[in-house]
Amino acid sequence: SFYISDIFVARNRFVKQEFINRALGLPLYYLGQFLIAFSLGQLASL
Repeated sequence: SFYISDIFVARNRFVKQEFINRALGLPLYYLGQFLIAFSLGQLASL
């Protein structure tokens, strides 16, 4: 998810600034953050 969000950030920065880059990049970034936190919570419960 971070990889894909970074693609949208790079497209927005270096190719063309479009709303779709921000609209998809930011939710994917937060999804990646959530998945990291969730997986750490699962490890802590073992």
